[in-house]
Amino acid sequence: MLYPLALLVIIYSIIMFLVSRGKCDDFDLRFMQSFHQIDGATKPQKPKIRRLMLDTTALGGDTFLVIMTLLVIGVSEQLGNRLFLHSFLITTLSARLLGYILKKVVNRKRPNVRSDAPLMFTTSFPSVHSMMAMATFGWLGFLMPQFMGLTPHILLQILCALLIGAIAFSRLYLAVHWPSDVIAGLIAGLILLLSIYVIHLPLL
Repeated sequence: MLYPLALLVIIYSIIMFLVSRGKCDDFDLRFMQSFHQIDGATKPQKPKIRRLMLDTTALGGDTFLVIMTLLVIGVSEQLGNRLFLHSFLITTLSARLLGYILKKVVNRKRPNVRSDAPLMFTTSFPSVHSMMAMATFGWLGFLMPQFMGLTPHILLQILCALLIGAIAFSRLYLAVHWPSDVIAGLIAGLILLLSIYVIHLPLL
């Protein structure tokens, strides 16, 4: 497990280096323009799909994290399993704190390819929503069953993977992140998730 973890750290570091030097700007801009513009004009978005994307992206935000935390506290009390609760809190709170720190490292501006993009007040790299999605739903689908002494269920894992992908996609659809931001956020979340697994593995 340490070798994949080290490889992910190297990949993230490379992406961060390239982004900080502006080496990803051309690719990111071309991608976003092809996704959001046609003949130099902004592509219209269907209101229902846009609403769905706004609701989806909220699953990687702080409000959903608070709801999840309260649910996990309740389940943990019922099971009498504090390791179950501690693993969730360490995973999610560490992701939130690490995301805040990482945003300070690279001062990157948000995309400006859509005038109707949601207004954001923080820097762009990495996508903390994508990072939180990986940490939260990765924990739910892959770590939680092990802390409950259960075999991870493939359907739960597929659902969590789909939610992670949907949240990451919503950040691009809403034009609030560059593709490299989203990729880096997912990698950072996976690094944290694997780190928590390695730390807690001897305790299982």
